[in-house]
Amino acid sequence: MERLQSYFPQIKSLAEENPDYIYEGDQEAFEFFKENYLEYHAAQTSPTGKTYYLHPNRKGSVKLGEFWAKNLQKWLVEWGYGLNAL
Repeated sequence: MERLQSYFPQIKSLAEENPDYIYEGDQEAFEFFKENYLEYHAAQTSPTGKTYYLHPNRKGSVKLGEFWAKNLQKWLVEWGYGLNAL
């Protein structure tokens, strides 16, 4: 979790430095999954026997796809494409 969150400032910086090529993407999904990990992630066991939740289960994959689609739609609309699919 800490490693994942450490990427956020670098992604933000890269997006600010290269606005025509790099987009930060969705900002809502992380918080959603952080709060709802038991329902939307598969329990996994580390080599040390600790349970962790990193990868989405089927329900989580659907939800993640919805977040991605919503974010992609936002950018496509901003770029001038008229999309009303979501």
